[in-house]
Amino acid sequence: MASLLLLHGLHPHDLNTRVRDAIEKAQGVLRGYGARVTFAGAPGRNVRLEVNGVDSPHTAKAVRTVLEEEIYGVAPDAASLTILGLEHFETPGFVPLEQILAAPVSRNGHAFAGANGAGAV
Repeated sequence: MASLLLLHGLHPHDLNTRVRDAIEKAQGVLRGYGARVTFAGAPGRNVRLEVNGVDSPHTAKAVRTVLEEEIYGVAPDAASLTILGLEHFETPGFVPLEQILAAPVSRNGHAFAGANGAGAV
């Protein structure tokens, strides 16, 4: 029902309220991961959250998943979701072609990384 109301611009709660409610709903699970989440605003419908207490890539991925499901579940009208505090745990799932093309190439034509990972020949 809430989605239908949102579709017609009749939802009784604004975006900020719905995001805060979603964070509150997820608090039990997030506490289990040691995560503390703060709502940092939603300028232009771009939702920003700040996460503290995450100490591993596995935990970061789980916390991100919980937050994305909760936020997008109540706020499909959000233009974007930025979760600060998890960046240094995440590995890129997508490697841009430009990055692949810029990799050093050995004499036999194969890209490689040297012993120190710097790509020295």
